[in-house]
Amino acid sequence: MTTNLQGLWCNSNDPPWRGDFHNDVNIEMNYWPADVTNLSECFEPFFRWVQSIRAGRTRQTKAAFNARGWTMRGESGAFGGSTWLWVPGSSAWHCQNLWTHYEFTQDKAYLKELYPVLKEICEFWDDRVKTLPDGRLVSPSDFSPENGPYEDGISFNQELMWDLFSNYVDASTILNVDPEYRAKIAAMRDKLLVPKIGKWGQLQEWMSDIDDPNGKHRHTSHLVGLYPGRQFSPRSTPALAEGAKVSLIHRGDDSTGWALCWRIGMWARLLDGEHCYKLLRHFINPTRQHNISNDTGGGLYPNLFGACPPLAIDANFGY
Repeated sequence: MTTNLQGLWCNSNDPPWRGDFHNDVNIEMNYWPADVTNLSECFEPFFRWVQSIRAGRTRQTKAAFNARGWTMRGESGAFGGSTWLWVPGSSAWHCQNLWTHYEFTQDKAYLKELYPVLKEICEFWDDRVKTLPDGRLVSPSDFSPENGPYEDGISFNQELMWDLFSNYVDASTILNVDPEYRAKIAAMRDKLLVPKIGKWGQLQEWMSDIDDPNGKHRHTSHLVGLYPGRQFSPRSTPALAEGAKVSLIHRGDDSTGWALCWRIGMWARLLDGEHCYKLLRHFINPTRQHNISNDTGGGLYPNLFGACPPLAIDANFGY
């Protein structure tokens, strides 16, 4: 079974968040360590789960968005049901995990199984994107998980589309299939609106320059293109990487457990080992208490479980 929010440490028939698969960072984080720790065989349940839900999600997506392909709501049950809000970018994020597994294994048989999934999610965004007057492509109105207002072109979706389209182009090239659709998706990728640098130097979370410099929200959804994505880096896009750094500094180091671990990955991508080390020590200090009211004091409980009250194991996997 795919690892959910509590994993095998669930001790209740009525677990927190129904023991579901959260699709806007948590299930993805659960599988970050599989390949980098040379445990690639542990990734297979995630791929099999994705394969098992595609048909049902395609029907739901058609009804909700009148689009091909499929996407998901923010919470998915172990047996296929889904609740909470739609998170259209979630299926593209799943594809990022799935593609990374190929990058590690170089397994062509697996890539042939993966290819239809990548194409389906490309078709979803192919049917959904809007064209701005200047020709840039943006996602329709959506929210930045789990933060802020609805707006076209949120950075979370723009970055995940860029990642998805790039991975699809690579997969199509490697397998030597669908050259015409590959060219279309490559052209769409190159027309995607790239997140802007805002008035206080931050990488904007929305198209509008409305980021709060005092906001300490646990989610850093607008930086998914930095980590675990590959759109931004100090070497390839220094200005955007600097904007991401400013955003992280203002968002703060203290948060719930899984959010701390996401920040660690981002500081690593920014090549700041000292800041990574600071947060690693911050995370493993079990004496701190979690403050539910403002998402601070995360890390580990004294028993080493990840602190997102009462328990979420994604923090441990992310660490």
